[in-house]
Amino acid sequence: MKTILLHLILICSACTTSAQKVTDIIYFDENGQVKKAKKATHFIVIKQKPDNGYERSYYPVHGPLEKLESYSDASFTILEGKYLQYNNGRLEQDGTYHNNQKNGIWYYYNDTFKVIKKEKYLNGTLLWQVQGDSLAKQDTIKFGAEKEAEFAGGPQAWWRYLVTNIDANVALNSVSGGKVIVIFCITKEGKPVDIYIRKSVEYVLDEEALRVCYKMPSWNPAMQKGKPVNFYAAQPISFVKPK
Repeated sequence: MKTILLHLILICSACTTSAQKVTDIIYFDENGQVKKAKKATHFIVIKQKPDNGYERSYYPVHGPLEKLESYSDASFTILEGKYLQYNNGRLEQDGTYHNNQKNGIWYYYNDTFKVIKKEKYLNGTLLWQVQGDSLAKQDTIKFGAEKEAEFAGGPQAWWRYLVTNIDANVALNSVSGGKVIVIFCITKEGKPVDIYIRKSVEYVLDEEALRVCYKMPSWNPAMQKGKPVNFYAAQPISFVKPK
């Protein structure tokens, strides 16, 4: 099974999505980098983004995503953009870097995806911090809108899109299948952006869930007081491996 999965990883490295291209996969064991995939216990997937920036995703072999870092340079010395930290595959931290410094709003989640702490940074300086029970009751993934964003044709059309476009056979190359949760934002113009993993299972399943979401068409935007607004949504995508 390990050999099968690692071969699939190599195949995926040649694939592209509408937003990113896998350019390299680096393998590691407990002593450091290794040349042979079959000896690896962990690996890093490197992707080039449309803005010529880069992402590094850290995975254990057969395990969920541990961390995602964004960089502005190919030498991976300048953190720039989204940073995600996971605990057992569940999103734990979500923020952005600018020129190697924390910038903007950072969110911290518990194991039910509720916000337990919220911070704001400006060029690495902490401006304010809020935490406590009141935050734990909030879910910032879907924020208020009088009318939520909707896929053209409604929920049934969205379900048909997912069923038609997901390659269910990917589950055959997973350990046991599972449910990936993808986050995305529908902008005021109806464009899907800021797509990332909220709940990871393993690389092959995460990549298929992301691929389908990256290629989805525009939505009808959410409305608030008669005006279109940005809207975040979470979409579970389940992969069943036949026994």
